[in-house]
Amino acid sequence: MRIPFTVSANLNGAALANYAVAQLLAGPPLGRDRVVLFPNGTVARVTLKGDTAIVDISGSAARSFQSGAGDEVGMFKSLTFTLTGLPGIHRVQVLVAGQKAAALPGGHFEIDEPLTRDTFAS
Repeated sequence: MRIPFTVSANLNGAALANYAVAQLLAGPPLGRDRVVLFPNGTVARVTLKGDTAIVDISGSAARSFQSGAGDEVGMFKSLTFTLTGLPGIHRVQVLVAGQKAAALPGGHFEIDEPLTRDTFAS
């Protein structure tokens, strides 16, 4: 599901990436079919290094991921497609509480290498 949003033309780079991820974590506005993949209390901070968005996840998802594999894949796919839809971003490196990790605690989806749209190609 694509949820359009408007943002100031003056917002770019890491500020734009952080805004986009904050909108993703918040989920769609009330009155729509609500599909929120990130657990409540998940926080993310985005920095940029070249064409890579480095997303540091903390909060609930970084402590213990309790959903199924499909939800986990959907969560990282939505994060990757959101960020790679922004100018100049082609890859997403996920950190968990500031550190590279093989997966979220309790999760199984590999996040130790940068994610791209091709990661999710069927």
